Amino acid sequence: MFSNRSPDTIKEFLTNFKRDDYARSGFVATETIMIPEGRLMRGEEIVPHNMEPHLRKLGMPTVLINGIVHLERDYTICKEGDVLTPEQAQLLVSLNSFFYFVFLYIVCIFVSIQYLYQI
Repeated sequence: MFSNRSPDTIKEFLTNFKRDDYARSGFVATETIMIPEGRLMRGEEIVPHNMEPHLRKLGMPTVLINGIVHLERDYTICKEGDVLTPEQAQLLVSLNSFFYFVFLYIVCIFVSIQYLYQI
């Protein structure tokens, strides 16, 4: 990152920087995600009917009833401590489940040729 701002301003900005991110294949699950039987929701919204074949292909026991995606039984996407498979990661993304936060850490700041600001 290049900036004309002071090292303290940059350090404060990056220390407070945090963004949600989706889990990826190979990440370790930080919590157990279990979806209850019944109407399948994506956040506050109902999952669109055209996603049902994709979710079924990823292993979810889904069925389409009157154009609404339902789970036939309770389904656990992942358990805490498990390494996520590609299918589990895709399910989490499909259901808008943020699993991780992105943080930025400063190692050092280059101020001039004579001075390197170590953090």
